[in-house]
Amino acid sequence: MLVNPDSLRLLIEQNRSFLAPLLTKHEKLWSNFWGAMTKRNFYKRSEDYIDIVTGRKVGVWNVAHVTAVYLIKGITIKKYSLHYNGPSWFYLDVERSFSYICRKKALFMFVTNCHCFGHLLETDFYTTTQYHNDMYQIFHNQKDWEEQYIHPNHHLYLSKSVSVPTPCPDVYSYPLISAKFAKQLIEETEHYGQWSAGKANSEVRGLTGDDQRLSAVDIDFKQIGFEDHWLHIIKSYVLPIQQRIQLL
Repeated sequence: MLVNPDSLRLLIEQNRSFLAPLLTKHEKLWSNFWGAMTKRNFYKRSEDYIDIVTGRKVGVWNVAHVTAVYLIKGITIKKYSLHYNGPSWFYLDVERSFSYICRKKALFMFVTNCHCFGHLLETDFYTTTQYHNDMYQIFHNQKDWEEQYIHPNHHLYLSKSVSVPTPCPDVYSYPLISAKFAKQLIEETEHYGQWSAGKANSEVRGLTGDDQRLSAVDIDFKQIGFEDHWLHIIKSYVLPIQQRIQLL
């Protein structure tokens, strides 16, 4: 995902026939390029891969394989006739096939880490069964989730130099969730639609044991598959401020 609004300009300024911006998964060495490949076109760690991904080396690098996003000059596509006509290896996917023909036709694929362009999302665990699927990505894409759903001023109250308002004794007020989270949570529950009708009927609500003891008109987080996510929100964003308040 590109987040730098100047990404296109920065890539064009390099004036390369084929150039990709370096993208990595948050706090991981997984990136959108391979520095080297085996003879059978599988991943091979190059000597300088970690240095490039971590930014210890900065520049424009000729690599063996790129994926996700890249900029190719229109004249280059026509000149090299970039369509796959190589061996039909059953294990060769579309992206590695494309890199294969680029290497075969001596079209250098470059990656630049001279600027921060964005990052890769973890898509292997992305679900499409909810009304707002992004809201359920706190475990796999937490940084992006925070930017959307945690209040932008929340982090300020983690600092000892910022006082936490107390509207009345033993009550503390601070921002937690964003307006987008509140809106989407309402929409998620309304889309689910199975309200309790003021009855603590566990069988009707799909709940058991102590899950529902109150006769309230509501929808439980467990019913919309958000219980673990909410507990994680409390642990990650409420508990640190609560612990800070305890030390006052």
